[in-house]
This record gives sequence, structure tokens and C-alpha cells, in this order.
Amino acid sequence: MQPYYLSHDSELENLNVHTIPIKFGDVVVIATDGITNNVPIDWIQRSALIYDNEIKNRAKALSELASKLSLSINPGPFATKALTYYGIEYRGGRSDESTAVVLALLSRTINN
Repeated sequence: MQPYYLSHDSELENLNVHTIPIKFGDVVVIATDGITNNVPIDWIQRSALIYDNEIKNRAKALSELASKLSLSINPGPFATKALTYYGIEYRGGRSDESTAVVLALLSRTINN
């Protein structure tokens, strides 16, 4: 399945909206294509979960990793999808802005 990219002339009725239940302890990563085009999904999952306890560091680490991989000569997710879906050979990463938001749903104990 290919993601739907929005632009200034996109028709919003073409968007698919899904509801995904989340619970305490879950980590949610929202990332731009600058990250998903360069960082494999399993790397994103591991990076978000094991970097450290500071959420801001998790997002920063993902962005820095995407920037580094965008300069690689090895094929990343973008190059793999270009070949798989469109028959286009693309070498290396894809330079683009890379922004991530990482949210952790933490339980909170209320002391009386």
C-alpha cells in the first residue's frame, strides 16, 4: 500500500482515516516522509522504544538517523518502493526534511 501524499491541490475526501486503539505504555511515532523514506520501519520501532527515557531524545534520534541515511549510497525504503512499485532504480537515500513526534502514554499515580 502506498501512502497518500497531500499537496495544496489534494482532495481530502481521498484520505483514509483509521482509528487505532492505544493504551498506557504505548509509544506513538508520527513522522514525515523524510524519515519513512530513509529509515526502515523496524529501525523506527526500535529507535523509538530503546533510545532512552526522554521523549525529546527519541524524536531527535530518529530525525538525525534519517538525515544520515539520506546521504547513504545503499538503497533505503524509498529506493525499494520505487523499484517494487514503479520499476524505477533509485540509488541511496532520499534527501528531505525529517521531522518526528514521539508520544508515550504513561500511567500516572495520584497520591492523596
